Amino acid sequence: MVDTINFQICFPEANTLKKILDTISGLMKDCVFNITPNGLFVDAVDETRICLVSLALPDTYFSQFRCNQATQISLRLASFVKLIKFCDTNDTVTLSQRSSQPDQIEILVESQKFRQTMNFVLRLTRADSEQLSADKFAPDSVISLNSSRFATLVRDLSALGSVVRISSSSSDSTAIFEVTGEESNAAITVGNAKDDGEGGASISVKQDVDLKFTLRYFILFSKAASLANDVRIELAGGSPAVVCYEFGDGGKIQFLLACSVDGDEEEEPLDEADAGDDI
Repeated sequence: MVDTINFQICFPEANTLKKILDTISGLMKDCVFNITPNGLFVDAVDETRICLVSLALPDTYFSQFRCNQATQISLRLASFVKLIKFCDTNDTVTLSQRSSQPDQIEILVESQKFRQTMNFVLRLTRADSEQLSADKFAPDSVISLNSSRFATLVRDLSALGSVVRISSSSSDSTAIFEVTGEESNAAITVGNAKDDGEGGASISVKQDVDLKFTLRYFILFSKAASLANDVRIELAGGSPAVVCYEFGDGGKIQFLLACSVDGDEEEEPLDEADAGDDI
């Protein structure tokens, strides 16, 4: 039997891979990565079925990309992160798999700075995590703002309460992030920036929304601020929130979060109407 390469893909910067893993490892223990001739993709729901994670890295994102056979690999994220910690920021990381060893992947780290290479083998886990993809819907309101600003906003609000109420107004194109705590309340109003300067917000409201979400998920999502300068939040009545970060050459990571039920900390799990077959 001829030993062939199922896939061989190279991340141009180890730092980006570190940031991706840091973001999704807070939401799940194992993750299934789908490698196709078109790129690398993840569509996975967390264990609570409250959050859906979608990652898309097209073949053009990678410095080298070769996929001879569409392959699905399930990895223990904590183990993957331990290996990637060996890398410096600008190292390249190549993932590959041989047809003769379908139960593992090979990781090659190359450092131009130190003129050295490191080789690792990471064994796969059983692919028993549930995979779902998101149905598209037309948002009623879209909030775009600096990703670091969003990270600070949700972190600060979490000091007062566990649930955030997000409402939008078409009359003045604003969005309000509001938290009600045991001893205090807080409301942060975000409006359209007067110019296109760095950090400016953009609010588009076709229809007013008034929804509640658990803040700790937004805090986990905001780890992706290290990947992208801006974040886009799409809201629609009766639908999960979509939090999207775009980075690099066509890279995108987005999260769907179910609404909180009656303002309680626990959300209503995503159902088939929220997570379907189309991404």
